[in-house]
Amino acid sequence: MLRVLKKHHGEKLVQSIDEALSGNLLLTGKVAKKLALTIRNKNRGFEKAGKELELTQKELDLARLLIEGYNSKEIAEKLFLTQGTVKNYLSDIYSKIGTNDRAKAVLLLKRYLST
Repeated sequence: MLRVLKKHHGEKLVQSIDEALSGNLLLTGKVAKKLALTIRNKNRGFEKAGKELELTQKELDLARLLIEGYNSKEIAEKLFLTQGTVKNYLSDIYSKIGTNDRAKAVLLLKRYLST
């Protein structure tokens, strides 16, 4: 789908159509910057999985159980915590590794804890 801003006229419109027909992606500076920042932030999660990631002992305990496949309720029971506390720890861990996706977090934590 080709979207061209209303402010684009004449040659810019023709150029945009030619670019689209050629299969090229046309992004405004603002959109390109936002895309680049999003990609960089997503990649930070993988960079943070290196040795510089600092987790507290409780976060490490929780992370190990997460990697082993325990759900939040089971983790709470094993660590004698409430489910709410477990969810708070998970949020902190996710924030530190740069993701809010449980599956990605498990992969990143496996990499971190194996080093």
